[in-house]
Amino acid sequence: MKRRSSRRLRRRFERAGGGGGGGIGGEELLGAGRVVALEVGDEEEATGRHPAYVLLHVDYSSGRKDPLKRELRVSSSEEQLRAALAAELAENVKKCWDEAT
Repeated sequence: MKRRSSRRLRRRFERAGGGGGGGIGGEELLGAGRVVALEVGDEEEATGRHPAYVLLHVDYSSGRKDPLKRELRVSSSEEQLRAALAAELAENVKKCWDEAT
């Protein structure tokens, strides 16, 4: 029987500017990002073929040549996953981003 994945964390971010859009406070939405961490296996059974955790970062920015970027990282431990998450947020979520609910 296959084990179902469980979401460990989800954070959403938005960057807004201008006016008259669907962003924060009615401003035009310039970018959106989402970071999702999933537990997809058992940490004790994690191997190079089957990771225990997956971290997905999706970043949309209307002003870029390639507006949609996706990055996927895998990990065999929750500690390693949390370190990767902290690095991802520090590197890619800047002051101009607001956390969305």
